[in-house]
Amino acid sequence: MSIRKLFKKYIQYIRYDPKKFWNKHGGENYINKFPPSGERNEGIIKQYIEEINPSSIVDIGCGYGRYLKYLRYHFPKIKLVGVEISHTQIEQAKLYLESSDNIELYETDGKTLPFSNREFDISFTYGCLSAIPYNKIQNYYKEIKRITKYRGIFLECNKPEKSNIINSKEYWFYHNYHSLFKGSIIEERNINEKNGDTVFLVDMQ
Repeated sequence: MSIRKLFKKYIQYIRYDPKKFWNKHGGENYINKFPPSGERNEGIIKQYIEEINPSSIVDIGCGYGRYLKYLRYHFPKIKLVGVEISHTQIEQAKLYLESSDNIELYETDGKTLPFSNREFDISFTYGCLSAIPYNKIQNYYKEIKRITKYRGIFLECNKPEKSNIINSKEYWFYHNYHSLFKGSIIEERNINEKNGDTVFLVDMQ
């Protein structure tokens, strides 16, 4: 691993602005790259939600609303809210979810979440925490924990065996989730050994 590559990666890291990045790469660009077709672990998410039987869910980093639409179809009575740092993602979500009733969408500043303490039974993320820089993850998780009453369902990426800081994507951060969740993991389920995709069911009480 050369000093030049490490330095370049460090500069990339300190310049990374999540809001700016996802405003540029979100919205129509994102839905075209990751269209809402086929199965993408929806069944696993549905299973956890059925077991918990919540009355409210917040999808943090909801993107264009793929999982909110799925959840509304299968759980028509649950209060659903989506939050995003990117206005392009929010605008795309409004279009994608226009036929789905009673889903609230909020654009956030990436530092705080505009909700009361313990407002939601479940907080859900799919890859959102992996897009939060290392020096901001603790505060961001603290906010998620503040607004969550019972459980967190976090589908995030454990560090694959062959990955390193040089070959990781610009927006991808491999966090130590065992340290972040501080012994509150109820269940950990690896769903893709190749890229490290893992579901963490976390006690947020």
